[in-house]
Amino acid sequence: KKGRVPPCGAISADELAKIKAAVTAKLAGSSVERAMKKSDGSFHAMVKKSDGTFAHVALDAKFAVTAVETR
Repeated sequence: KKGRVPPCGAISADELAKIKAAVTAKLAGSSVERAMKKSDGSFHAMVKKSDGTFAHVALDAKFAVTAVETR
């Protein structure tokens, strides 16, 4: 249906490790608070940055960071 958010799924420990590595390479000193896999194979992570602010990080299916949106 139009306007609905695509469902997100659980991720494996290996996927989480790759997400954490990609996020910390992009945002030094940050920590991944949670991460989800989208139906298209890409990932989304909620990140706490080193300055205490939060960001949403989008990653493609190969774990490359494609966007960072500060909250």
